[in-house]
Amino acid sequence: MAPEVLYRAFWLILFAAIVAVGVPGLGRPDSALALHDLGRDGSVNAVLETTLNETNSSERITEWLDGLPRGKAILLVAPPNNMSAALTADLVSYLAWPRAVVISSEAERSRKLLATAREHFGSIGFCYVAVHGGARTIKSFGPALTFVGAEP
Repeated sequence: MAPEVLYRAFWLILFAAIVAVGVPGLGRPDSALALHDLGRDGSVNAVLETTLNETNSSERITEWLDGLPRGKAILLVAPPNNMSAALTADLVSYLAWPRAVVISSEAERSRKLLATAREHFGSIGFCYVAVHGGARTIKSFGPALTFVGAEP
């Protein structure tokens, strides 16, 4: 066989392989996160359902945050390099608006912020972080988000 025929056959087979691999994915949504709730916070609820394993969390979180003292910010402590914790913390920050939210994922910074929690924060939230036994739990949203009082 001539080298030209082999060259064309190689590229034709490669093109056919690419098409065969790509065709089954045509028409599928890009996101694996389906939006079942088409309401005001539908996308927030979809993410929180994935990260907190609870449905319709956004309304309950917003309602609970509205009951906190107005003049103080909220501290959210999350572990470093944890995408679920980062998403949860960001969405809680979104739901708390216009209240200030401080998110900390660095251990040393979190220790410093926790030391001054009583003066600066109305509540402390722990995203994917175990709450110490001495802390008084105020409210939990699923197994991964717990709020405690701002006591030392």
